[in-house]
Amino acid sequence: MLEARDVEFDLRREFSGWRLLAPEEEAERARAELAAYHSENMGGGRPQPLPDTGAAPVVPALLVCLLVPFHVLATRPWPRWGVYPHELYAAGQADSGAMLTGEAFRALTALTLHGDAAHLLGNVVVGAVFAALLCRRAGTGPGMLALVLSGMLGNLLNAWMRGPGHLSIGFSTAVFGAAGLLGALGFWGGHRSPMASVAAGLGLLGLLGVGGERTDLGAHVFGFAAGLALGAGLGWLLTRLGRPGPAVDGWLTVCAVALPVWAWFVALG
Repeated sequence: MLEARDVEFDLRREFSGWRLLAPEEEAERARAELAAYHSENMGGGRPQPLPDTGAAPVVPALLVCLLVPFHVLATRPWPRWGVYPHELYAAGQADSGAMLTGEAFRALTALTLHGDAAHLLGNVVVGAVFAALLCRRAGTGPGMLALVLSGMLGNLLNAWMRGPGHLSIGFSTAVFGAAGLLGALGFWGGHRSPMASVAAGLGLLGLLGVGGERTDLGAHVFGFAAGLALGAGLGWLLTRLGRPGPAVDGWLTVCAVALPVWAWFVALG
């Protein structure tokens, strides 16, 4: 590094280790260059900004919109295969008692179920916007996988806190997970302080997540908390390892879709 900055120095091996020597007139500059290098690369300063990918929001928005055809299929009977809506909902809803006794797959299947068209439309519209913003910051694969995982973890935490007897459905847990993810990534992106990121997400939670008779506040809060935790880890990885290449990004996107599909195979198996 000193050589690249044209700082004169000499490196000597001694019994106790290596010693870096510089002429007296270069010593102060050498110290300044070493301190700057340590601050930028050894965790002594603020993380390097994580810029937007510039990727089109079409793919993440379309993936969220897959909830619409699934809702249409899930709310009509299929006597040929012996599948009926009430049985499908019973098998896939986030039943806390069942989840606490081993049926953790419900934390994923519940994300795909909705009570009615209004419930579905609200989650799809807001979810598509959040997914697009998230994937623009993190990449499609990491963003969508983190989104699904935040919803899953939020449902699991909600079941654990509520105890047996609580039922819930809907993609909103993942939507608020996306809010938490965006808040955490806002810090790693260098756009705001950690507390400002959390405050922005909490403001959104207060605006959208506490109203309505059927609102599951616990699922929203735990989804947001899971998003914050996952976003902190994801931002740390992205700033140090960089975003994955197209092949890995594609595989992560497939994993994000495959998780709820696998969960439904388990639920109906």
